[in-house]
Amino acid sequence: MKKQRAPGEALLRRPNARPRFIPDLGMYRQIPAIAQSRGAAAAKARNTTVWNTPDARKHPSAAGTALYPRSAPAAGPSQHLFSVSRSPAPEVPGRHRSAFEPAARPLRAFFFLPFGDAEARAAPADTLTRSLRPGLRLPPSPTMAALTRLSSRLRFCPSARRPGGAWSKECVCYFSTSTRRHTKFYMDPVEAVKDVPDGATVLVGGFGLCGIPENLIGALLKTGVKGLTAVSNNAGVDNFGLGLLLRSKQIKRMVSSYVGENAEFERQYLSGELEVELTPQGTLAERIRAGGAGVPAFYTSTGYGTLVQEGGSPIKYNKDGSIAIASKPREVREFNGQHFILEEAITGDFALVKAWKADRAGNVIFRKSARNFNLPMCKAAETTVVEVEEIVDIGSFAPEDIHIPKIYVHRLIKGEKYEKRIERLSIRKEEDVKTTSGKPGDNVRERIIKRAALEFEDGMYANLGIGIPLLASNFISPSMTVHLQSENGVLGLGKMVKGMGGAMDLVSSAKTKVVVTMEHSAKGNAHKIMEKCTLPLTGKQCVNRIITEKAVFDVDNKKGLTLIELWEGLTVDDIKKSTGCDFAVSPKLIPMQQIAT
Repeated sequence: MKKQRAPGEALLRRPNARPRFIPDLGMYRQIPAIAQSRGAAAAKARNTTVWNTPDARKHPSAAGTALYPRSAPAAGPSQHLFSVSRSPAPEVPGRHRSAFEPAARPLRAFFFLPFGDAEARAAPADTLTRSLRPGLRLPPSPTMAALTRLSSRLRFCPSARRPGGAWSKECVCYFSTSTRRHTKFYMDPVEAVKDVPDGATVLVGGFGLCGIPENLIGALLKTGVKGLTAVSNNAGVDNFGLGLLLRSKQIKRMVSSYVGENAEFERQYLSGELEVELTPQGTLAERIRAGGAGVPAFYTSTGYGTLVQEGGSPIKYNKDGSIAIASKPREVREFNGQHFILEEAITGDFALVKAWKADRAGNVIFRKSARNFNLPMCKAAETTVVEVEEIVDIGSFAPEDIHIPKIYVHRLIKGEKYEKRIERLSIRKEEDVKTTSGKPGDNVRERIIKRAALEFEDGMYANLGIGIPLLASNFISPSMTVHLQSENGVLGLGKMVKGMGGAMDLVSSAKTKVVVTMEHSAKGNAHKIMEKCTLPLTGKQCVNRIITEKAVFDVDNKKGLTLIELWEGLTVDDIKKSTGCDFAVSPKLIPMQQIAT
C-alpha cells in the first residue's frame, strides 16, 4: 500500500535507495526529483539531491531539486544568495531529472547535500559556491532560521576533490551561516517598540527594580498595547517598572517568581483580573536560557513534590474566588534515584533589556548584578530591544568583555534618564532601636539568631534567606571564612500571594544542608511544626534541621524528628505540647547552645 505523505513533508527519491522524508519548511515547497538510473556508473553512484544554482544550465550535473518560495516578494541583489533555475534541467545520463514549476522566484536561502563521484565529474569546484556572495542577508523569519540551521549540516569540501575533478564520497566540510544583522539605533524609545502587537509575549529584564528597562517600559505605556504576556522575575512596584503597565491594565498574564512590593499585582491576581504563572526563580532563568539556546525542554529537581509538579496552582481566579485556570502537572522521570520534572523553554516575541554600555556596532555589556535576567532574555526573543546608559566607539570593549554580541541586539536606544529607585528604603533611626533585656535569651529572635550562627563552619558556602538567617551572619567569628550569598530582593511579600522566589531552587539540591529558623508557635499558640503541611510546599523532604526559640530538631526522611537541644527552663513535655507531631528524644539531649559574643 502506498505510504501517505504526512503534512509538512516532501518526498525525495534517489537511485537504489528507499524513499526518505525531509521537512517541508513553511512557505517553501520542495519539488521531488525522480531518479532516472541510467548506466552502470549511475547505478554505482551515491546520488543525492542538490539545490540548483545559477550555473545549473552550464553544468547540468549541479541540477537537482529546486526550492521555491510560495509567496514572497522578489528578492533584490542584496537579499538573495542565488536564484533557482527557472527551467527544467536537461537530462543527463546518470543524473536526477527534476520537475520544475515555471516562473520561479529567486531563492533566499541555500543548502547543499553531497553527491557521488559519477555525477560530480562534470562540475567545476566552484559550481556550487561561485554565487555565494559574502555577507548577504536572509529574511528574519522562523522559516529562514530553519533553513539556516539545515544549511550548517552538510557542505562540500573543495580541497577534497580527487584528481580529475571527482569529489570524495567520505569527506564533507561543515560550515554555517546566519542572517546579516545590523543593530538599528533609535532616538525615541516609542519608535523602538511601536510595532509590539496586542497579545505579544514580552520578556522584561531586571530583578526587583535593579536593571529594569525603564525607558522602554514607559514607551509601551505610551503605545497603549494590550493583552501582553509579560515574562519577568517580578512586576516592579505600584507606580514604577512593570507596575505601570499593570496599573493601566495592559498586561493579561505575568510569568514571574514572586510578587515583590506590588500591591496592585496582588489585588488584580486575587480579583481575577490578572493571570499569574508563578515559577521558581532558577527554573524561570533556565527556561529563558533554554529558549535562547534552542533547547525545547529540560529536567530539574526543583519543584518536585510541590504544586509545580502536581499541578493545580491557581493561575487565574474567578470573581467568586474559585479557580478559573490552574497549572498543569509536569512529567516526572527518575535519574540515578532522584526525581526530576520536565520544564518547557520560554521564548518571546520581544525582549526589553537594560544594559550599561553599547558600542556603535551594537555589542553590549552589563554592570554587575544588573545583568540578572537581562542576559538570557537577549537570546530568547525574536526581536531584542536594548536600552543603555552610554554608547561608545567600536573597539572600546575588549572582545572577551562583551556580554552580548550585536547579532542578538536588533534595536538599541540610549536611555534619556534613569531613576534607579530602591524597592524598599530602610534607614535606622536611634529612636527605633529597641533595647534588649539584660538577661540573655529573653529576646526570642536574638535567641534563634545566636543558635543559627553556630551552624556556620570555616570554608562553608551559605545562602541566607531574608530575616533571621541574614542576621545570623553578624555573629560569624572573625577567625572564620564563610562565603555568603543572599538575594537583593524580598521573598513572599503580600498577605496572601507568596511566590516561591529562589527558595525552591535552594532546597532542591540533594547535597545542600537545609536549616529552617522559625518561631516555634504561631499567634494563639497554633502549631507550626506539624505532621503534614497545610500550605503549599516549597520542597519535599528537604529539611535537615529546625531551630526555634525553644528547641533544636534534627530531621530524618525516614525516622522523622529528633529533639537534640532544649532551651533552659523548658521540659520535653513543654515541647510536646507546643509541637504538632511526634518526635524522638536524643539520648544525648543538651541545653540549647548560643554563640559567644
